[in-house]
Amino acid sequence: MVSQPLVAQSETIIPSSIASTTNKDHYPVDDIVTCTPCSLVIRYGINNYRTREAAIGKAILGGPKYHGADIPKDYYRVEVSTVVQGYED
Repeated sequence: MVSQPLVAQSETIIPSSIASTTNKDHYPVDDIVTCTPCSLVIRYGINNYRTREAAIGKAILGGPKYHGADIPKDYYRVEVSTVVQGYED
């Protein structure tokens, strides 16, 4: 899930999908307070510094359960609306 980009070690923009649920760092995904458009990206290349969008969707708030299981307080359900051709598997 992508909210805003972060800068990686090589100054390459890497989107954040990490929430600060177990540490004191703050990540852009922590700022989500409404249903928010997002992208699933994959890293690739020799050093994994390049990224490519694989799917598009939205982070959905609300609902304490998903498929009958409790959703932890600081987690969100993501609804995928489009999978980029070539990443269907």
